[in-house]
Amino acid sequence: MANRIKVMVGGTEYFIVSDDEEMYVRNLAEDLNRRLDKLSSENRYLSTTMVATYTALNILDDLTKAEKRISDIELELKRAQEVAACARIESEEAKTEIRKLNEQILTLHNKLNNK
Repeated sequence: MANRIKVMVGGTEYFIVSDDEEMYVRNLAEDLNRRLDKLSSENRYLSTTMVATYTALNILDDLTKAEKRISDIELELKRAQEVAACARIESEEAKTEIRKLNEQILTLHNKLNNK
C-alpha cells in the first residue's frame, strides 16, 4: 500500500506517494536539500530554478556514472566467470590425464613385477 509522505524540499512542501518506507523518502528529501543548499551557497547569483536544474543535472550525472560503473563491473564479473569456467574444464582435463597416467604407471609397475 502506498504511503503519503509530507516532505519539505527547497522550502516548498510536497506530498510524496510512494511504496517506499517513510524514512527512506525523508532521507531522499534531506539529501536533495543538502545538495540544493550546497549549490545555492556556492553560487548566490543562481535563481531557484537554476539551482534545481543544476542539482538535477548533477544527480543525473552521478546516476549515469554509477550505472556505467555497474555495467563495467558486470562485464568484468562475466569475464571472470568465463575464465573460471575454462579453469574448471582444464582442471577436469588435467585430472583425467593424471588418472590415465596413474593407470599407465600401475600397468608398467605390474609388468616389471611380473618379470
